[in-house]
Amino acid sequence: MSTRRSTLRRAAGAMLLGLLADGAAAAWEPIAKLGDEIMYVDATFPSRQADGATRFARVLVDPGRRGADGTRSFTVLVEFNCERPRYREVALDGYDGSMATGLQTRRERRASGWMDVAAGGNTSFVRAIACTPQPTTDGASARR
Repeated sequence: MSTRRSTLRRAAGAMLLGLLADGAAAAWEPIAKLGDEIMYVDATFPSRQADGATRFARVLVDPGRRGADGTRSFTVLVEFNCERPRYREVALDGYDGSMATGLQTRRERRASGWMDVAAGGNTSFVRAIACTPQPTTDGASARR
């Protein structure tokens, strides 16, 4: 039984990595700016249901300058609990170019614990995007 559960977890992890990998096709929409740092959300990223009422969002942060490790921009895969205002970071990828371009400088797969979403903050805005079903032309929900 635990072998089957382990296999399912590995398969789910591989699926998440596949979801993150296609950064070139992203449609980054700016959602926040603080000084030179700009935060974007991928409007085309499928906010897939992970488990129960959780959803994923892909966020890009472009600080406007290169960090000590050579990272100029990074993407974060975030899982949101749509029933409670909580989130956790699942993966982070850093790049030496702006807008998640260039060579990859960092790759972290995370298992962070659930954190509270601060009301009115950037994470709150991204959660609202991820957790709101988007209608399609046929009346169905585009985000499943």
